[in-house]
Amino acid sequence: MLQGRWLVLGTALGTVISMPTAGLIAGGLGWEFVFYIHGGLACIWCILWALLVADSPGQHRLISVEEKSLIEQSTQEGGAKVSKTNWS
Repeated sequence: MLQGRWLVLGTALGTVISMPTAGLIAGGLGWEFVFYIHGGLACIWCILWALLVADSPGQHRLISVEEKSLIEQSTQEGGAKVSKTNWS
């Protein structure tokens, strides 16, 4: 659930940052550079995402074995509980 909040925050934050910077870039360098710069940043973000994100702690290659086991034990024992919503 917390991860979903960060995704939504990133979308809103990206919009808030890109709108004023687009005006500054277009005013200083021309409208074409808005697409070049934002597109380049998006490519860098995708590369970083592919290198640093994993589907599970067990698949992540940048954390230690101790961390992996601690995370896996804590999520098995007292992890997030999904409750069903009664829509009726």
